[in-house]
Amino acid sequence: RFVSARAADYGANAEYPGRNATSQLGPYLRFGLVSARSVYRAVREKMVRSWTLAQERDSMEAFVRRLAWRDFYMHLAHFVPAVIDQPLQEKMFGFAPGESSAHADAWEAGMTGYPLVDAAMRQLHAEGRVHQRAAVVAASFATADLGMDWRIGRDVWMRELLVADAALCAGNWQRIAGLGSDQAAYPRIYNPIRQAYQIDAQATYIRRYCKELAKLPTRAALEPWKIAKEVQAELGFFTPEQYPEPIVDHATAARDFLARYQAYRNHAS
Repeated sequence: RFVSARAADYGANAEYPGRNATSQLGPYLRFGLVSARSVYRAVREKMVRSWTLAQERDSMEAFVRRLAWRDFYMHLAHFVPAVIDQPLQEKMFGFAPGESSAHADAWEAGMTGYPLVDAAMRQLHAEGRVHQRAAVVAASFATADLGMDWRIGRDVWMRELLVADAALCAGNWQRIAGLGSDQAAYPRIYNPIRQAYQIDAQATYIRRYCKELAKLPTRAALEPWKIAKEVQAELGFFTPEQYPEPIVDHATAARDFLARYQAYRNHAS
């Protein structure tokens, strides 16, 4: 059904958590009801049809790349089993969590004060799944903004995901934390505010999972800490009583993380 109905639009829509655009093939792949090879073959057959538009091919290529990442992490864990618990990059074995890791409980509960991060965590607990892009933002916030050990996040994923896979959880969390197979000089840090505007501009996803923000105007739902006190009274919405203030300042936390990361890499090299 995904290949026939949504694969052609995957590239354009899958990054937006408010849209029903992901493949939803995870459970079928995880439990062997369908193989990655058969999914790839079905997508490939559609891609090579003469009447398939170029933009549709590009969209399906985006899905194939994600499918390939899945197989890559499983392959990696098979040949390097230690990667499930240890960074693939040996020189990063001793990279310590930051001081803000004390906020791990707030992150797990979806009470960070950053709506996109909180929506992702609440979806995870409510449904046993989390949108792929929102998950990346939540993981980046955990490892960079809060300086959490990536294994804490991996364990939350393993406990809460209905189709958790140790190889995929370890691979994805290490990539986000800058400890895995990605050889970039620095891990990419996702700005939770900018990402909310980019992938959930109408706050559709945020309102769905952060119920206390559901009736707020869009801009207020995206950045509730900016609502003036007099406006809060008009809206009948108050921070931090009904929704927390941001537990860390993103810009400051990101700079601190990158400084620690660079210093450790330079020392370990």
